[in-house]
Amino acid sequence: MQTELADKLLPIFEAVRRERQGYYETHPVPDLKTVDAIITRYSYKCGSIAFGCNLVPGPWGMLAIVPEIALVIREQLKMVYDIARAFGHEKINTELLLGVLLSGVGSGTGGVIIIQGSKVVVKRATLRMIQRLVAA
Repeated sequence: MQTELADKLLPIFEAVRRERQGYYETHPVPDLKTVDAIITRYSYKCGSIAFGCNLVPGPWGMLAIVPEIALVIREQLKMVYDIARAFGHEKINTELLLGVLLSGVGSGTGGVIIIQGSKVVVKRATLRMIQRLVAA
């Protein structure tokens, strides 16, 4: 199941980045006043996904775990991207999305994000490093 999850998650990071980049070419960029609304909107989406995937009872419900995790992580990545845009960041790379997501769920970021003083430095992650982080 771990390999299946990693295979589903790796393409999501780049897909979300490209999707949101295209979205903001034709839609207005959110401002800081809308951050709470962004968080609320994505919270409801993730809750709906979790609720829908957990309707399947018993052992058959285990089949919904991987799609549920992949869908929720996709929505969380969109939220991170939207919040970053609200804070004025125009270039959001895959490594930053990965680092923010993994640091938010409590897993170590494996050296992708380094904090030096009050500055956050993002190192370029290799594909192998990203695979290990997703597997973790």
